[in-house]
Amino acid sequence: MKTQKSISEIEMEDLLHECEGIVDCSYLQTQDAKRIIHAGVKILAKCEELRLSRDSWRNKYKTANHGEAKE
Repeated sequence: MKTQKSISEIEMEDLLHECEGIVDCSYLQTQDAKRIIHAGVKILAKCEELRLSRDSWRNKYKTANHGEAKE
């Protein structure tokens, strides 16, 4: 089962498609740039959250397996 995309991923995809038009037309307003930066920050925060969660589960798995190996 494939997991659904997060809201941040969907928002970033939409902004990236919009950026293609901005680059093609060579116009970029401060408001547009701030939206892109804000979306990028949200993506980075989500990546950090997922990384910390992954590391936490990895540590739990290693601890559980290490405890079983000693017995």
